[in-house]
Amino acid sequence: MGCGTTRKASVKALVYIAAFVPDVGETQGELIDKFPGSEVLPVSVPVPCPKPDGTTGTDLYLSKDGQAAFAADLSTAAFRLLQSTQRPLRRRLLHLPDQGRRVADHSDVTTRLIEDAAQATC
Repeated sequence: MGCGTTRKASVKALVYIAAFVPDVGETQGELIDKFPGSEVLPVSVPVPCPKPDGTTGTDLYLSKDGQAAFAADLSTAAFRLLQSTQRPLRRRLLHLPDQGRRVADHSDVTTRLIEDAAQATC
């Protein structure tokens, strides 16, 4: 839906947000395994990292070949910037069960996303 096709004056834009939302007790890793075809892990690069207790953990970074899985709609230059400045995902987080905690009120974040999307598409 473009800005010129809105049918309600109160609708400025539609934003699609893709995210993992596991059920309480479910892990992100289980979701990835549950639905074959995920493109996230194949383009993740494991990198050893020191943990606070002195042991070694694993961080996951998005590879240079990960644009189709992560940011297919961006220009190659924008993707390269995101890829080179990203923060890693700790591999262990894929295996921690969801505790059911959700952001109580995320309307401010949603409003900013909608405003940014409206400006980018209009």
